[in-house]
Amino acid sequence: MTREEKFPRPFRSYEDDGRDYKHSLSNRDEWWGNEEEIKDMMEHFCWLVKHKETIPRDIQVFIATAFWKYLIKKEGLEKAFRLKEERTGRKKLPPPDGGYIPQHVIDYWVGIIYEGLSSDKSKLVYSNKHNIGKSTLTDHVKHYGKHALFLAVQIFEHDFKMPLPQEKLRIIKDIYPDFEYPKEGYLPFLHTTEK
Repeated sequence: MTREEKFPRPFRSYEDDGRDYKHSLSNRDEWWGNEEEIKDMMEHFCWLVKHKETIPRDIQVFIATAFWKYLIKKEGLEKAFRLKEERTGRKKLPPPDGGYIPQHVIDYWVGIIYEGLSSDKSKLVYSNKHNIGKSTLTDHVKHYGKHALFLAVQIFEHDFKMPLPQEKLRIIKDIYPDFEYPKEGYLPFLHTTEK
């Protein structure tokens, strides 16, 4: 039996079929949907129309948005229906104050603070480790730099129960001349008083 003969498949319940159209729509603003998931949702729409069922609001919004993008924004149908991603550079990075800092940026600072690597050497080591371009890591360090540095310094203080030593502070100030670090550190309550 060909797909045309079975089209649309019976969609009484997505649980029976192992699919969920909501999954393909849930993150539609954050990622480009899997083409098969979007096609499943389209086929479900056809089944609903054929059987005179109510179209779920999520599907209505998805289709209306796609039509708007096609008619008003002049996007192609594949892009409007999120089947094809526009290829224009890197995606915009989430803001650092949202609590998200990529691990490769934290590792860059760990390489400098823990391992004593230079900035260039740390970028080389951790861009290779995380399989990203050195220029990408450089951009991410600029974008998340001080937030990631703050976190890496706190990790150091937690691990060693002491504030940053002066030699490590000098290395950081070579990278960020305006870096301000309190004499007692960020986490003085963790520091041991033993000498």
